Amino acid sequence: LYFDSLTYNGSMRWSLSGPRGQIVSDRSFSQSDSYDGASFYNLAAGDYTLTVDAQGDSTGPFAFRLLDLNDASLLTPGTPVSGGLNPGRRTDAYRFEVNSPDQRWFFDTISRSGADAYWRLLDPWGATVFGPSAVNSPNSNDVETTLPFVGTYTLLIEGRDYWGGSSSSY
Repeated sequence: LYFDSLTYNGSMRWSLSGPRGQIVSDRSFSQSDSYDGASFYNLAAGDYTLTVDAQGDSTGPFAFRLLDLNDASLLTPGTPVSGGLNPGRRTDAYRFEVNSPDQRWFFDTISRSGADAYWRLLDPWGATVFGPSAVNSPNSNDVETTLPFVGTYTLLIEGRDYWGGSSSSY
């Protein structure tokens, strides 16, 4: 599960509890994803409570998405992918299979425009392989790495929560 903050308000906070107890406690929306934080969880089956609260007397609108990373779009290695973050603060998730351990992989930025975007790669257990790294102009933030495990990897393209309504394309 991935918590995708769509709110740039440090006074808005969220907490998550479930069968194993407290998972997240009083985390700021503005420190929950992209370059500013990491909010992906391997959760056990069961019922969960997500609570949103504001510090002090703060009030205001808020928005977020919960992404099931098992439902991420499938990537075919070697095939270019283009997409867009609209609004520019959202996150897109992709997945691909690694069938042999210790293979070298190359992640190539072909183009990017608009809002500030970062990419992050998660291994089959949700640990970060690389990132968050800025997705800048072509070739400036390409990544070459060895993927040591067989299984499903997840690539996140994460917009910064302060970008508001502007969009980004990649």
